[in-house]
Amino acid sequence: MVRYPYPMLERPMVFSVTKNKVRTSLVSEWVQTLPCTRAIDWGKIDVAFLGIPVVSLHNMFTSSYNLICNYRKAWRDVKTYHLEKDIFLEDLRFADLGNVRQPNGNQVSKIIEKVMYEMRSHHSHILPVCVGVEKSVDGSLLEGLKRSDSEKKIGVLQYSNNLDKELIKSLACSEGIESMHVIGIHGFTNCKSTMEEALQAGMTYTPLPEMRKKGVIRTTKEVIEVMSNQVDMIYVTVNMNVFDVLSQSMGSMMFTELIESVYLAGLASKTVCFTIVYDEETLEIEEAVNQGVYVMLNFLSGLCERKRKDDY
Repeated sequence: MVRYPYPMLERPMVFSVTKNKVRTSLVSEWVQTLPCTRAIDWGKIDVAFLGIPVVSLHNMFTSSYNLICNYRKAWRDVKTYHLEKDIFLEDLRFADLGNVRQPNGNQVSKIIEKVMYEMRSHHSHILPVCVGVEKSVDGSLLEGLKRSDSEKKIGVLQYSNNLDKELIKSLACSEGIESMHVIGIHGFTNCKSTMEEALQAGMTYTPLPEMRKKGVIRTTKEVIEVMSNQVDMIYVTVNMNVFDVLSQSMGSMMFTELIESVYLAGLASKTVCFTIVYDEETLEIEEAVNQGVYVMLNFLSGLCERKRKDDY
């Protein structure tokens, strides 16, 4: 028997059945599950989905594991056709690799780093789409990305309403991360000392009022153009706290603004990885899963358009 290609991953429990026809109608018919008993043609895969539960605490592992399993359930009845963009997602080949296994001891960051390193080292044409819990996921994935090609400069495009101190620290150390821009911070969500530390490290950001004055499309295009001139690879990460899941009362980023922006991020030729992360308090909110699926599919719509333009 051929061993599953990534032994640090467990295969998804929800398997998809691909119908033998030119166009599928549901995401569940489109997503591939990799076989264990025969060779895999990695050249025929464009995108790989990876779930990263919180594995350091048992109670958090269960909640975060269920959230990622709910992703697979939520996309079952979603259609593959994007009406506004006139895009068929099945023009991309999408594989579900499963979840990171729960390790013994405190080795989770190294395992996540190793998964990204192996994927980028052996299958660099595949774009990883990761769903995780805890901000530390980004740091581990970026370490693997840096290790896989240490000569290339990385830019981080982050959607969040607060600053990630680990990413700021990575930027300040200048170990492969050349540029970082944050969209979504606003109001009373960050302390002054953290902002000063981030700006000193070289982070740039777009406040929400400025984004709305320019428009989300113009803002995103300008950010990506500047970053693309500075780096070789762009890592895109969305913290689902960037908008208020239950209401827009606090002036957060609107959901329509987010999905339009991530579509453009997927369209960017230097984007090589996409991650969605959740804060602990979001785990039990059912709407967060459905909205996360639509964020992911809009990013993939941009990637699909990129491939159609032969800019992949």
